[in-house]
Amino acid sequence: MHDEEPAPSERGLPQDVGEDPGEDEADRPGPFHQRQGLQSGRYPLRCSTLGHQPTAQALDRAPLDYFGTPSVLSRIATVTAWQHGAGWRRQTLSLLEQNRQRVKHWADAHPDIRYHEPEATYLSWLDFNRTPLAGDPAARILERGRVKLSAGADFGQHTDVDTASFARLNFATTPDVLEEILARTGTTLIS
Repeated sequence: MHDEEPAPSERGLPQDVGEDPGEDEADRPGPFHQRQGLQSGRYPLRCSTLGHQPTAQALDRAPLDYFGTPSVLSRIATVTAWQHGAGWRRQTLSLLEQNRQRVKHWADAHPDIRYHEPEATYLSWLDFNRTPLAGDPAARILERGRVKLSAGADFGQHTDVDTASFARLNFATTPDVLEEILARTGTTLIS
């Protein structure tokens, strides 16, 4: 399941949905209630933040079959998420916050790595420019530490931004797996 995680400054605030939903936002269907490839309504983001009225009206004018129709499985998943998803969502956001803080503390212990704590994602960008791994850190970490991070260069293609010294770490995992990732990545800095 997927969720557009709110930034810490936005947590607990109602989303702008263009009208008063009359229910707790945590219980509303949205991207976090959708499974990959399953459409949960008239259009996938209709139940999500859609406060720009001209956009909402334009989408409402489109023919229903333009966006497809929901399958039985997606309807069941949506209703289940409405009825039972709020607790899971709170628990998941809490885990992500703990993992975010763990990555921050790890990065603080490695002053040669530049790190800016993410606010609304579970993806951390680590800049290895001041380390021996600077050329292609993701490849070297995979080779030496057997940890697969995303290569920063993949995200700078067709831009003027040089991201070759970066690696992206996805911390949406269990604390035990995250500890292993961080430990193995740390050993590549000294080997």
